[in-house]
Amino acid sequence: MRGKTEYENGHIPRAINVPAAKLQNEDNTYKTLAERKEIFVEHGVDLSKPMAFNCGGGIKASVGYHLAEGLTDAKR
Repeated sequence: MRGKTEYENGHIPRAINVPAAKLQNEDNTYKTLAERKEIFVEHGVDLSKPMAFNCGGGIKASVGYHLAEGLTDAKR
């Protein structure tokens, strides 16, 4: 959920970053479930496995968690 610079400055080893901006439309609404699923997969997320979300303060992680809802039946 981090921007490129934030991710490059430090992340959990083997973490996959899906920038939050990729999940938003130009009008700041969020993309559809189908579009979000495609974006997660394009970034290398295996939707058959559980996901975890992490950030410095919890805000971006909680947004990521909610935007991933419905993408998979696996626990996050």
